[in-house]
Amino acid sequence: MVTNNDIKIAHHWFHSFVRQHYSQDSFIQQNIRLKEDHTLRVCSNIKTIATNLHVSESDKALAELMALFHDLGRFEQFTKYKTFSDLRSINHAELSVLLLKKHKILAFLPKQEQELIYEVITYHNLHHLPEIHDETVLFFSQLLRDADKLDVFHVLLHHYQQTSEEKNPALDLHYPNSPGYSSVIIQQLQQGQSTTWAMVQNLNDMKLLQLSWIYDINFQPTLEEIKKRGYIDAFFSLLPDDDIMNKIHQQITQVLTR
Repeated sequence: MVTNNDIKIAHHWFHSFVRQHYSQDSFIQQNIRLKEDHTLRVCSNIKTIATNLHVSESDKALAELMALFHDLGRFEQFTKYKTFSDLRSINHAELSVLLLKKHKILAFLPKQEQELIYEVITYHNLHHLPEIHDETVLFFSQLLRDADKLDVFHVLLHHYQQTSEEKNPALDLHYPNSPGYSSVIIQQLQQGQSTTWAMVQNLNDMKLLQLSWIYDINFQPTLEEIKKRGYIDAFFSLLPDDDIMNKIHQQITQVLTR
């Protein structure tokens, strides 16, 4: 069973690892700190969702470890490639697992729990989960994906709301801020589907992709947090004001009240 002291040691190791990637390059430093802060909020999110699902304390502690280490590969990714785009660099989830194994930070856990954490982290950035027959792996995978998406909503909404001078270019993932949006993405949203990065052509498409995540949220407490934090209305306030957007807005709002 994971103890509070185990969690404290894991957090201490995490921060020590991140500090090794701090940089005199202001662009790199900004984004290393961004991912460090993101990780801590995902830890908070996963505990909130798990508590509302009445998860046991031992499972909640395992979930926190998954959240703490899910983006470990982001720090080396950004230091080396200066991008958060896996398509343009390296799969950060797989790198996170490689680093965990290299540093043996989970050696205090039974082998079965170590493998559970590795598997869940490997799945967290996939467009869709594969067919998973192990109910424990499926539950924790869904939990981590919900907690992660909940904070990415926060990070990117804050980014979009900044002035041009304040914006962090790394968060635009190289997409242009051009007018219009993809009809294919609209069709997928109308069908209640989450879209893929392959469909994204500009920042409006990127916002719509993030809104499509609502169809890949697994737990009611996550939907309630999204609603409480006002993310959906805030995203639509940054998109074109037309009939198509208004209908998509109404459709997604209904999902929050299911």
